[in-house]
Amino acid sequence: MAGLTALIWMCDFLVPSALLIGMGAEPKFLLSITSQIILAIIAILPLTPGGSGVAELSMSYLYSMFVSPALLGPLVILWRVVTYFSNIVVGAAFAGASINCMKKK
Repeated sequence: MAGLTALIWMCDFLVPSALLIGMGAEPKFLLSITSQIILAIIAILPLTPGGSGVAELSMSYLYSMFVSPALLGPLVILWRVVTYFSNIVVGAAFAGASINCMKKK
């Protein structure tokens, strides 16, 4: 079970590297994974209310050290779409499906 959890986390940590490859840039896997671990720790902190954008600002800061400025904005936006908004869409679909299943019973 721990191996599966580590695999899921590693896939999540490699999303920015995959996006950089897709944008034609050279990914720095070790720096990217390290940055994602730091972002995961920052995301745990209860910064609400007013904590909107902390993950994006933190990622912008961390990745600005090894990603060109021209790619930084699109990278952060695409990363957020892939990791956050896709979870909302999939979660809403499953929530709707489970509500429909409960209504039929």
